[in-house]
Amino acid sequence: EARAIGVHWNFFPVADVNSNPANPIINVRSFGENPQQVGEMAAAYIRGARSNGMLTTAKHFPGHGDTATDTHLSVAQVSGDLARLESVELPPFRKAIEAGVDAVMVAHVTVPALESDPNRVAVTSPTIITHVLKEQLGFHGIVISDALDMGAVTHLYAANIGREAVDAFQAGNDVLLIPPNLDAAYRALLAAVASGEISAAHLDSSVRKILQAKASLGLQRARLVDIDALDRIIQQPENVALAQKISDDAVTLVREN
Repeated sequence: EARAIGVHWNFFPVADVNSNPANPIINVRSFGENPQQVGEMAAAYIRGARSNGMLTTAKHFPGHGDTATDTHLSVAQVSGDLARLESVELPPFRKAIEAGVDAVMVAHVTVPALESDPNRVAVTSPTIITHVLKEQLGFHGIVISDALDMGAVTHLYAANIGREAVDAFQAGNDVLLIPPNLDAAYRALLAAVASGEISAAHLDSSVRKILQAKASLGLQRARLVDIDALDRIIQQPENVALAQKISDDAVTLVREN
């Protein structure tokens, strides 16, 4: 149904493990508290969505579940050591990659166990994106930043907001989501390419990933929505019934006095 109305890429599933009850931003967005279950649910969603032509995104790498801060407002820290990350945060992302997820969204969190520089959140960390995600976990799809207008990262670049886009791209992001100042981001990237700071090969690699994703959906052949087909596709009775069943089955009775 989403494809029918022109939505081709979903920023889902959430692969974060809801391990911190004080988490104000992930909580009910997560599949649960068990890393194995989160990984299985994320992988199942990815397989189902991709079989029906929808691009998928696992987020928020390298894990946003064990935080107590809303990154829309300020930086959150994932304080677990490497053993903790390997046993809790990373397994669902490994499952998502094995299931063929098209993209991974990177969080605005500091992870001291992976990145020693306190001024580098994950989204601007080459260590976390290039070394861990791409090299260690073997992910070769689209890397997309979390929204760059969020407070967790904008305050770090208050003096030069365009630099945020350059650092995020250099760290390994292929798509830069919602720069706070699009013109400043564009000009900064243009200048970085012109100066050679960003290589043509790096730029071409990211552009090629995006074009390949579009081609995988056949958008070069059919880039417009077929308005006449919507009545046959949207809100089919069996789809509405399935959605209702999922909603009903998801309700949990905690207690009944």
